[in-house]
Amino acid sequence: MQYFHQLVSEGKSIMEACINSGFSDYSSFTRSFKKIHQMSPTQYIKRMEAGEAAQKYVFL
Repeated sequence: MQYFHQLVSEGKSIMEACINSGFSDYSSFTRSFKKIHQMSPTQYIKRMEAGEAAQKYVFL
């Protein structure tokens, strides 16, 4: 999962990061991801992006 997070933060798509992280299919990756994060990979990415956007305005 750490490698997935790294790839996504580098701009890779969820599917590309999933495959490059060693999962054979998206459904098994999603199940594992949900067990760890209690949300889907898409929800996680949206929250991460929202947090980054919010951080940009903290220093204004």
